[in-house]
Amino acid sequence: MKKIIYATDYSENSVSALEYTYALSKLLQTDVIVLHIFNEQPKPENELISEEKLLVQHHKNRIRNFCSSHLKQDFESLNFSEAAVRGTDVSHEILNFVRDINVCMLIMGDCGSGNLKELFLDGTTTKMLAISPFPLLIVPKGFTFNKIEKILYTSDLQLKDIYNIGELVKIITPLNAKIIIIHVSKEDNLMYKNLLVWFKKSLSEKVDYPNIEIETIFSEDIFETLKLSIDETDADMVVMMERKHKPEINYLLHRDLVKRMQSSHKVPLLSFNEIS
Repeated sequence: MKKIIYATDYSENSVSALEYTYALSKLLQTDVIVLHIFNEQPKPENELISEEKLLVQHHKNRIRNFCSSHLKQDFESLNFSEAAVRGTDVSHEILNFVRDINVCMLIMGDCGSGNLKELFLDGTTTKMLAISPFPLLIVPKGFTFNKIEKILYTSDLQLKDIYNIGELVKIITPLNAKIIIIHVSKEDNLMYKNLLVWFKKSLSEKVDYPNIEIETIFSEDIFETLKLSIDETDADMVVMMERKHKPEINYLLHRDLVKRMQSSHKVPLLSFNEIS
């Protein structure tokens, strides 16, 4: 069975992600691993092996206390295990930990408020956006889980989008949620119309899920149009693809779009990485 990996730093920013993880794991009937990366070093005067074990056990206990204090009566019904790993590069250690695990998705809290430039450069969540081989769900601070009935997938009408939608369907099939695929284009020409026809045909051939619809919007401001679409559709989750580095300007615009959505979104953002 695939597992949900919830990574926490015990901060207030990660509490909503914990509560969301609990609710989602119940709906999907999936086990959860609560992971914390710590950087304390064993004391040199102690035996390193025993000191390492003590540090790991300390953080496993802290994970359990963190979960129980925030989930309260729901804690006993959470099917989870604790994992504590020592390391200085949090994103690197998370990847090492999940390497041999059958992962459904990673869940993390957002970067919180503050200087966005610094957060984008240094935030672990943002680093994971770029390197995670698994879907990464970012839950905004203060978000309260209610339901997952509508999922908004922002598409560039590419083959990788079709693959990601197929993977998304595998995750959300038990929910029977509606997937609204939205593409914002600046131009309405013959090339675009042909691309749209190809995308619809390929999607129907490769993804067997009846509850999908495709919307196209023509606008010069992609970011604001997407934000408006989230509000108008009353989406419970937004799905985007984090693209690998390319020198073209459209890559730079796309990465900026993902970051801006992460910093301003009011609903959870699920990111698929193009390299996965």
